[in-house]
Amino acid sequence: MRVNYQCVIQETPSQLKKLQTQQKELSKFRKMQGLYLLKTGEVKTVTHLATYLGVHRVTIQRWLKSYRQEGVNGLLTEPEDQGGRPPKIEGSAIAFGKWQSHIAELQERLSQEEQGFRSYGEIQKWLEDNYQIFLNYKTLYHLVKYKLKAKLKVPRRSSAKKNEKEAEGFKKKLPNLLNAAKWLEEMERKESRKIRYWCQDETRLGLKTIERKRITAQGVKPIGKVQWEFVAYYLYGIIEPSSGDNFFLEFSHLDSDCFQVFLEQVSKHSPNCLNIIQLDQGKFHQSKNLKIPENILLLFQPPASPELNPIERFWQYIKDELSWNLYEELEELKEEVRTILTKITPKTIISLTNWDYLQKALTVV
Repeated sequence: MRVNYQCVIQETPSQLKKLQTQQKELSKFRKMQGLYLLKTGEVKTVTHLATYLGVHRVTIQRWLKSYRQEGVNGLLTEPEDQGGRPPKIEGSAIAFGKWQSHIAELQERLSQEEQGFRSYGEIQKWLEDNYQIFLNYKTLYHLVKYKLKAKLKVPRRSSAKKNEKEAEGFKKKLPNLLNAAKWLEEMERKESRKIRYWCQDETRLGLKTIERKRITAQGVKPIGKVQWEFVAYYLYGIIEPSSGDNFFLEFSHLDSDCFQVFLEQVSKHSPNCLNIIQLDQGKFHQSKNLKIPENILLLFQPPASPELNPIERFWQYIKDELSWNLYEELEELKEEVRTILTKITPKTIISLTNWDYLQKALTVV
């Protein structure tokens, strides 16, 4: 039967909202949230409220009975072990019972980087379609989050054009490539300069707000102010993962002329070394008009494989620092970026970028 319970709730919406924010226990928070939703008319029935909060309708009816008899205080002090149906899968069954093999297969699916699920609802359907296991949302949520330690995450992007074998091959061949560069250096110059290994890339920074996730309390949807001005500039940079040394220049756009200037300045930044620079296969990186300084050797990583270049993680760090900031002028943004770059220590850069495969390759050299 569809019953509107809004009329029996004595407190005002503002009073209920305040009571809701005062609760430190999830169960009490949901009780106040339920009264608020009924009072404001956002939900009309017990069934709708039970679905919204992820509990059984009998639980909602028990809450409302406690409220009618003793008010808010009675509802908040109500014991939590009354009534309700037991979960469809007991904890022991998850570990030892007939569901064990199916739960193991679910855990295996959750452990695969390119698999996973888009939602808990999709997991429900997967279990129903493959194993005829029917779980309510609350039981499934508890199983996935607390038993299997899985949660919803933003996937790391990977290009559909990426060649996995080439990417792995680059890591394995890197020591040989560095040894070959060292050998050529000795053959041509009859001497050996110190080899420095740099990672290079460019990133666009602009007035458009950088959005990131935020942690807020249960039931609180975060709000972030944004602007959409598409005014930007480019930051060209190199970092040395082994030492944390770095060098950056600002440019208005991407092209071979800007890259030529950048390479010349990098050459002056480290004049007495052979500077091997890992970079992507952007067209302006491979322009026939480029004049590569004699102390620079460009090492191109496989196409569509930005995850091979640790400077990408450095850019992520910079953008995290800038997230949700609002700037009126581009120069204001540039000043903020310069301040961040000045404060970043070599130790921080090493922790972000000195990846295992680079360490092993440089150890060989």
